[in-house]
Parts: sequence; C-alpha cells; structure tokens
Amino acid sequence: KEEAKLVQRHREREGRGLHRLSSDLYTRDTHFVLELVQNADDNSYPEVCRGPGFPSLVFVLERDRIVILNNEVGFVEKNIRALCDVGRSTKGVHRYGYIG
Repeated sequence: KEEAKLVQRHREREGRGLHRLSSDLYTRDTHFVLELVQNADDNSYPEVCRGPGFPSLVFVLERDRIVILNNEVGFVEKNIRALCDVGRSTKGVHRYGYIG
C-alpha cells in the first residue's frame, strides 16, 4: 500500500514536470532575468527592510558570471521542498497568465 502511494506521487510529480517544461517555461533566452526579478518580488523580507532602498535586488555582471544579491529572509524547509517538486508552489493557487 505504501509503495503504491509512492509510485502515484512520483507519477503526479512527473506529469506536472513534463507539463511545465513543455508549455510554460523559458520561451526566450532572457527569461531567467524576469524569473529572478519575479522571485525577488515574491520573497519575504524582514521588518527592518521596509525603509528606503529595501527590499533590494542587485545584479553584478562579471566577466565569467552574474552574481545576484537579494536581502530576503531566506528559505525554510517548505521552500526547498517546493523547489524539488515541479509545479508545487509555496505561493498558493496560481492564476495562469505569465508564468516564470
């Protein structure tokens, strides 16, 4: 019985992943920049960061990399679990439109 539950959960996860990857994400080369800005907007910030200049998102362009800095609170376990499971969000029910 437990094995059947695990197999079913895996199939659901796989189905969501295939759907997202085939129809929703990364239709342009520059999409990742919009994704990072949207993620920063969705983040949680400490109360002290409510003043001028906060929250902040900084892109540092270097010769061989891009460094992205953001002063969010940080991840908790549910955020990590959502990242590891395509189509599961910690933001609640989504209205489809621009997804990123």
